[in-house]
Amino acid sequence: MSDKLIVESVENTKEQLTFMPLKGSIRLKLSDNVSPELIKKNISVYRVKKSDGVKSLDISYSDAYTQDLAGFADIDITSSGQVLIISPKDSFIPSSDYILYISKDVHSVKNKVTVGQNETDTVTISPPIENKVEIVPVSQILGDVFVCNVKIDDKPYLDNELFSLEDGIIINGSRIKITDKSIIDGASIIISSEISKILEADYSLHFSTGSTTSIEDKVPDGSSKRITTDDIMGFYNSPYRDIIGNSGSSVGTPGQGNQNAPSGSQNNSAAAIISFRLPNKILIKFEKEVDKDNTDISSIDIDIYEAFDNYNLPKMGLYNDDLKYILEFSLIRGNKTLQIELLPDLRSEVPVGEKYIKRWK
Repeated sequence: MSDKLIVESVENTKEQLTFMPLKGSIRLKLSDNVSPELIKKNISVYRVKKSDGVKSLDISYSDAYTQDLAGFADIDITSSGQVLIISPKDSFIPSSDYILYISKDVHSVKNKVTVGQNETDTVTISPPIENKVEIVPVSQILGDVFVCNVKIDDKPYLDNELFSLEDGIIINGSRIKITDKSIIDGASIIISSEISKILEADYSLHFSTGSTTSIEDKVPDGSSKRITTDDIMGFYNSPYRDIIGNSGSSVGTPGQGNQNAPSGSQNNSAAAIISFRLPNKILIKFEKEVDKDNTDISSIDIDIYEAFDNYNLPKMGLYNDDLKYILEFSLIRGNKTLQIELLPDLRSEVPVGEKYIKRWK
């Protein structure tokens, strides 16, 4: 095992480093556990402005502090095993370049625990603590709860502190737990430390944040086609074109001679547009007046289902798979607008075995 502390890998993807979420975290896997409490004074995240011209770590970490302090991000540092997690306390600034610095001489610590004169492995410290800690049991209150005094580096730190075997005690960001209460017999529990690995060179990592503004619409290279508003409207309008009877670019007017219309004479087709749409109602506006007597709504094939798996429709009272429905057609606005409304069958008008009926209003 190497005696050097190194950054083994960056746990973030290349995409995350290029477009870091504003509240995202940098995750670095180290070659050993390092206490966040120990490393916080050796790590910073600096926002690189255009005037800084910082392209690489050509200066020492300490020299970086001579730059504008306003450029440093306020960060939180936590750990999960050997993974160091660096997060902004608030959020990163959009569309910005950042450099994460870790200065050399960061070190990992190995703890040794003794009870009286004997070394023990029944005390866990996570993450390892750099200070010398002495825990002196005073008395047992109830079950696994004890009263103890605590010294740090031979100086009094806590007096008559409750110590639970289940939760342990947190000192300088490290949780100390005793897994075998038989060692608590009045003898002092002493935790000592020694440096196990050292980071011998400064480390830096560049990353950038994305923009909070809308993405510019560009036509990609190759044969791909840009999706336009007309394409989207065409997608949503097409089902209603099929209902009227024409799947082409224009919608024929029922009773006005469209060759695919349910009935009527063969005249020139008239364009129609979807002028109004609600979850249970749609208005289709035609250029010419619609002849109700020559429009056979029974030939219109319609399926009724929960639109786009929208779970909000039942909450709005607009869809219930257990109910039957009535599709009510009507002509309004000078017979140039066809209204189709979906109504619940409250009077049991829909025959047994059918999901819905169609009728004129």
